[in-house]
Amino acid sequence: MEEFGYLTKNEVNNLKKDLKNQGFDEEELLIGYTSTRVEYGTPIFLEIKYNYKTELPFEGGIDVPMVITRNSVSKR
Repeated sequence: MEEFGYLTKNEVNNLKKDLKNQGFDEEELLIGYTSTRVEYGTPIFLEIKYNYKTELPFEGGIDVPMVITRNSVSKR
């Protein structure tokens, strides 16, 4: 991402594929990212949100929100 100054469509597709292969439900994934090229030194970000569904005895299903955020700068 830093190399290109944004997250390319190919990189997004590869990320989704990797997460799906690891057992993540694609319908529960929300991926936010810098989608257009920016200049050197400009902040860029990647944020992955996922609602992890649990099955707990006596409680029923509970959604556990997970958020991973990474910030960097363009090195292009």
